[in-house]
Amino acid sequence: MADVASIFRIDQYIHPMKNIVVLIDYTEGCKLALQQALVIGKRTGAKLVALNIQKEGHANADAFDKLKTFTMSSIGFQESVTALVHEGTIFQTISEVISDLNPDLVVFCTHGMRGLAQNLFGGHALKLAQALPYPCLVVQENTKVNEQGFSKILFASSPFADVHLKSFQTAILAKLFDAEVVIYEIEKYLGGTEEAIQENNKAVAEYFDSQQIRYTKVKEEINLRSLGFALQTIKFATEHKMDLMTMMSNVQVDDMLMMKADKEKLVANEGGVPVLCCSHDFKPKHHAL
Repeated sequence: MADVASIFRIDQYIHPMKNIVVLIDYTEGCKLALQQALVIGKRTGAKLVALNIQKEGHANADAFDKLKTFTMSSIGFQESVTALVHEGTIFQTISEVISDLNPDLVVFCTHGMRGLAQNLFGGHALKLAQALPYPCLVVQENTKVNEQGFSKILFASSPFADVHLKSFQTAILAKLFDAEVVIYEIEKYLGGTEEAIQENNKAVAEYFDSQQIRYTKVKEEINLRSLGFALQTIKFATEHKMDLMTMMSNVQVDDMLMMKADKEKLVANEGGVPVLCCSHDFKPKHHAL
């Protein structure tokens, strides 16, 4: 595996996030998404864009006023927050508008089978994250937003080469909040896969060392009888009071069905642990100090 520290370096800048988009469909969970985005925005100085998509002919002054009122009722008046209403079909419009905004992060709430997720992807928040070439921070409707940010981040081990992308995108938030990252591995006894995981864990640890990010390593034997590893990961995250879990949005071709189901469970976890869905297509922007 390549030396991830030589691929991406984040010590060249302090506040990498300048623009955060929050998707709004007026469900209660959107208030949590705004609150979570504001916590990050205050730490980074980033501007927040509250984005709502309306049907054609409905993106008028009333829709704009409604969005402003909803935003203010959720997080109060904030000079750094802009309300933005666009009209069109949800799938195409969200992709186009967010591409124009070119954010460092997109934040939204998973609503089960309601709201934006239902209209766009039939309730699968994972598909929304996969559709956008940006890191997506997904909160759940029972998430308790910590105003101090993230102090403990769960980083699940992976055998795949794109672990350097997850390392980089995780490190941004870890560095911002001086969080401790838990490199979490479930003993899978899968031969060659185990070797790849150990090589990746070593490279990830070296990268975090280079960025002065605190981390610990935890390895557990399989203790839950279930398909995939999401349930045990969620159990560990909730029992150990993790503030955030990170994963790649994309699904590798190997064992695609199993991985997709695992990722969907993580995103919609009942523990209310926010999930950073790291993008395979994310192009880091090195902002000057």
